[in-house]
Amino acid sequence: MDVRTRTGDKNEFHFGGGAGLIAAQLFAEGPITNKKSSFLLSARRTYADLYVPLFNIERVEDAKINFYDLNLKLDYDLSPKSNLQFNTYKGRDIYNPYPEFLMNYGNTVGSLHFKHRFGDNGFRLHLPFTVNMITKLVYKKMSIILIMNLISV
Repeated sequence: MDVRTRTGDKNEFHFGGGAGLIAAQLFAEGPITNKKSSFLLSARRTYADLYVPLFNIERVEDAKINFYDLNLKLDYDLSPKSNLQFNTYKGRDIYNPYPEFLMNYGNTVGSLHFKHRFGDNGFRLHLPFTVNMITKLVYKKMSIILIMNLISV
């Protein structure tokens, strides 16, 4: 799977966001140094857990059901033919419908990319990146925690 994020604007700052029935998002982007580097930061969170008390069901009145995620991309032009990018993502999902059951899932991903173009053909070198995934399941005070670390070059 090839997933790409766009690069932040290297000339101007932009801010935005939006809200729906169960989630909201914000973003900011702009230059770090004049036309050579940029950032793009975005965040999203659901507020579905705020609706739970409206159902007036005693067993789930304190339920926590939500997620959030954060994205950051830094981009720097080392020269007209060379570029360095750093990307990171962090997300967390919480599903705790009643006290005896909790599912807490999240992951963190980071990558560093160096790209240099030789003539019309491009040569791309990827520096190491790390993926961490953490899942925690709790049922009647029994916990299962799964941590997966993957480092690749």
